[in-house]
Amino acid sequence: MFFALRSKAVVFLMSGLLAGGLVGCNNSSAPTPANGSAGGNNGGGGGGNTGSPSGSFTAAGATVTAASPTAMQSGAALNIGLVTSTTGVTLGLSSVTGPGTFTVAGGNFTGVYAAGTSAFLSTTGSVQITTFNTATRKVSGTFSFDGTNLGTGATISITNGSFSNLSF
Repeated sequence: MFFALRSKAVVFLMSGLLAGGLVGCNNSSAPTPANGSAGGNNGGGGGGNTGSPSGSFTAAGATVTAASPTAMQSGAALNIGLVTSTTGVTLGLSSVTGPGTFTVAGGNFTGVYAAGTSAFLSTTGSVQITTFNTATRKVSGTFSFDGTNLGTGATISITNGSFSNLSF
């Protein structure tokens, strides 16, 4: 049963990559404090989070910089997409209500790395949400994980992952 649930998670997260990347929810009607101050409910957290959205990670020794990093929130679930035309990472987090650490072992983080037609599902790893601002609807953080290709058994380490100022 565990394998079936993990496989469904891969299909869900990979659908965003295969469709050209996750689509961000830039809710321009969300209230934004005029002074860029922190705040909001659910922990608010962090500062004003200013600057352009960015995201990158290292896979197999190569640094990948996302073309258009995205974030999408549905209830307490948060999905982050860092993709290019040929490779990318999607991060699926559950129970996000503010800054914190989310782990594969804790059951509240699933990561997928895809390159070409190969996909690797996280087996260990974590995401550290450093800013989750519900007033400005911005999220920032860092991540790393080890992934396994469920078809071949090949493994990969995703390191130095970061995302900043993503609208959700």
